[in-house]
Amino acid sequence: MKQNTPMKQNMIVKGYNGVMDLDLSLVPENVRKIAIDQHFEDIAEYNAYQASLPPSLRYENTICKISKQLKLEEKHVRLRNEKEVHDIQKRDKDRIDSYYLRYPKSQN
Repeated sequence: MKQNTPMKQNMIVKGYNGVMDLDLSLVPENVRKIAIDQHFEDIAEYNAYQASLPPSLRYENTICKISKQLKLEEKHVRLRNEKEVHDIQKRDKDRIDSYYLRYPKSQN
């Protein structure tokens, strides 16, 4: 059974920061409008609540900031690992080349 059919993708209403997406695939058609309206009310309520918090406690200044920092750190770890692999490969190639310079293959 396919999970991400185009019909299912159209049945997802985007959330906002701390409010998750609303999946309408299992919601009966007669209550979808109510669910969507409630979802947007929840987002408005969430925004009002976030505005009432001090800036240091707001979602975008905590979770979003940490998420961006984590992605940046993962990128730097990946780049360091790639550089290390490249350096190891270069040293190995230099050793092999040095070996063949000292001990060339004999011709029979």
